[in-house]
Amino acid sequence: MALLALPPARAAAGQGAVLLGTVVMDSTKQPLRGAAVEIPSLSKKVATDSLGRFRITGIPPGRRGLRVDLLGYQPLRTAIEFSAGDTVEMEIGISPSVEGLDVVEVVATQNGTQRLAEFERRRATRTGAYLTAQEISSRGRGRMSEVLRTLDGVSFHTTGSSAYLIGSRASTRGTTCYTAVMLDGTWMYDGDRWQTPFNVNSLNPDDIAAIEYYRGLSNTPVELQGIRNSCGVLVIWTK
Repeated sequence: MALLALPPARAAAGQGAVLLGTVVMDSTKQPLRGAAVEIPSLSKKVATDSLGRFRITGIPPGRRGLRVDLLGYQPLRTAIEFSAGDTVEMEIGISPSVEGLDVVEVVATQNGTQRLAEFERRRATRTGAYLTAQEISSRGRGRMSEVLRTLDGVSFHTTGSSAYLIGSRASTRGTTCYTAVMLDGTWMYDGDRWQTPFNVNSLNPDDIAAIEYYRGLSNTPVELQGIRNSCGVLVIWTK
């Protein structure tokens, strides 16, 4: 097992820290999808995408335990020191265990089927806007923001090459109301004040299997509704 950390970058003062990284196979550097990356003390848990990437936001300062688990691989346990406003980037290498490698392939296939079944179930309701992999490819192979702009009612706050989806209504404080973003069943941004809005251009359209977009709370499925995501919900499924 290996950990490679880059020097932390500074964000604005008062913000929680952010942990960005990639989980790879230790020997080959092959990205690993579906690895569970967790900070148990904060009940924060995400899964890596098809490129092995993960993102945890809103981490208070202090030394935090980190767990990485993937069926068929040796678990990793370590600790990371966070300061307010830090963005810590890491490459995490894990090694295959002796047993269970065949099981990993089966589970990954089942999970992928289940995820797209969830997408198809909601698409049948026609309450939101939906794109399949084929439709995504036909609408643009550049940035994710270019694909999403083809949907009705979509607008962005942009900074350089970064694009953050915003809702149709302003918040009660008059500030920008960012759309909640779920990636492969994990909230990447749900409106928490400690969170950094999700940059949709951090994803490659070629890696996306399906997209769901709900403009507001009134047409958002119950299972995707939350206290803070009244400015719409974007759901992204990777291949």
